[in-house]
Amino acid sequence: MTTAHRAHDTPPPAALLRWWDRIGIGVRCAYNPRCACAVRLYLEAGRRVAAEGAWPELPTQRRCLELLLQTARDPALPWTWRNLCVEHAVYPQARLQSLLGCHDPVAMQAIDCAVQSVRDLLAGLARSPGSAA
Repeated sequence: MTTAHRAHDTPPPAALLRWWDRIGIGVRCAYNPRCACAVRLYLEAGRRVAAEGAWPELPTQRRCLELLLQTARDPALPWTWRNLCVEHAVYPQARLQSLLGCHDPVAMQAIDCAVQSVRDLLAGLARSPGSAA
């Protein structure tokens, strides 16, 4: 593949970031809570943003994880969507483990605790009678 051809295939970094942001807004607001593929698309877009050099990988993965956790904590959203987001949080969490694990164990422990806290919250909602789940 020639360089000229590659330039037409790859959107500029700003366009990649806007695309990722638009998908993230859809996930955060649960625009289509019946479309689980939106969460996977958001994570894939984040992976591409980092791979294309539009944004460094560490902040990209942190942002992905934070969006998923914020969404999972939001009581205004359907429980199934919130649960789907926390289930998908394992992907950025695992990537952060490989990026931070031995370099910043305190930060990684805080990330693990945040994810577990949201899991516990949703599990409690699922068990409680009359919950909005």
